[in-house]
Amino acid sequence: MTSAMTRRPAAAVLAAAMLGLTGCGAALTADESTGQKAHGDEQVGQPEPATEPASAPATPSPEPTPEPEPEGSRANPFAIGTSVGNETWDLVLDTPREAWTEIKAENRFNDPPAEGMEFWIVPLEATYLGAETGTAWLDIDVKFVGSDNRTYDGYCGVIPSDLDEVGDLYEGGVAEGNVCLEVPAGADGLWTVATDYGEPAFFAAE
Repeated sequence: MTSAMTRRPAAAVLAAAMLGLTGCGAALTADESTGQKAHGDEQVGQPEPATEPASAPATPSPEPTPEPEPEGSRANPFAIGTSVGNETWDLVLDTPREAWTEIKAENRFNDPPAEGMEFWIVPLEATYLGAETGTAWLDIDVKFVGSDNRTYDGYCGVIPSDLDEVGDLYEGGVAEGNVCLEVPAGADGLWTVATDYGEPAFFAAE
């Protein structure tokens, strides 16, 4: 009886021990599971690596604005009536005009212009600014540059109020007269004036 009594507690102790071990194993599993879950939660909760935004395409630099052509050049002519000059002359071209009728009336022996050409008169006012003397018809050169890129002057015969008839000028003297050129019919182009064989200034008739 004593032996049986003794085994029971032993059995009971063994059972209790096994229950304790079983409970400890369950708790460990739970702890491990909790630890794994916690570790997994940490992984899920970690912030995603920052993604750099895609760089915007580079804006092309604007094309540089071209410098305007100088006034009085062929690409940027003066308007007829603009006063131009240098240290020797001050000049004003008035509106050119087709003038065969006037020229024919001036002298009946004047020959007509060639086929496809016309006589155009250009009124001119020239003021001499130099220290000595100047002669307008010698010092001033009026020409025409056509749309065909050719330069024209020519001779019109005897014309009314010819600039050639004005003599020498002293400082402040003014010459007023006409210059005549033979140009393509319609005078599609630009007029030019130069002094003393210098660079010409260009004028648009319209």
